[in-house]
Amino acid sequence: MEYENIPLGLALGLASNTQASAAYGEMSDFERQLVITEAETITNKVRMDDLVSRIANNRSDVERKAFSTIDLESANSGQGYKNDRFY
Repeated sequence: MEYENIPLGLALGLASNTQASAAYGEMSDFERQLVITEAETITNKVRMDDLVSRIANNRSDVERKAFSTIDLESANSGQGYKNDRFY
């Protein structure tokens, strides 16, 4: 797996967690970008460990959280779509 354009903390977390790395590798490019977008907002190891854990244990939770973040940003900018079930 390539780790280009991935925040360092996420890359280190994926490298140390084979289950998360495998789940990340199975994601679509869009899903990976959602994870990267969330990882770019993380400023401490505890939250990054939580993200890596969610990737390993429940990928759909990662997707919901990332969608919710992106949908809120899109709603504020007047672009994109809103999906109330993610709020």
